[in-house]
Amino acid sequence: MDPIFGRTRSVVAWLEPNHERLRSLQGSVIGWLNGDAVYSVGGSHVGFFTDGTFRDLSGRVVAFVRAARPGVAMPGLGGVPGRPDLSGVPGKPGFSGRRGRPGNVSGWSHTSFNEFVR
Repeated sequence: MDPIFGRTRSVVAWLEPNHERLRSLQGSVIGWLNGDAVYSVGGSHVGFFTDGTFRDLSGRVVAFVRAARPGVAMPGLGGVPGRPDLSGVPGKPGFSGRRGRPGNVSGWSHTSFNEFVR
C-alpha cells in the first residue's frame, strides 16, 4: 500500500496497490477510486486523483502520494507509520454522477483528507 500524505506532510491514509480503495490508518475502507474520480465509502463523488494528487471538486490539493506532481510547495515528508491490518471490504456502492474535472489550482484545499472522503 502507498501512504497518502496530507497538507502537514504526515500520513493520513493508505492507497491500495490496485488503486481501487482508500484505507484509513487503521485499515478500514474509507473511499473508492473509479478512474480519476474519488468517491466516499457511500458512493458520493468527492474529488479527483490525478498525477498522484487528490484534489477537491474545486481543483485544490487535499493530499498526495510520494510520486505526485501536485504543483504546490512541498517540503520534506513526515515518517511513515507501519501498515495496518486490513479489515474486510464492504460491497462497492453505486457511484453517484461524476462532475466535470476543474482545472488544477496551485493551492491547498482547506479541507482535511478525512473531511474530503466523507
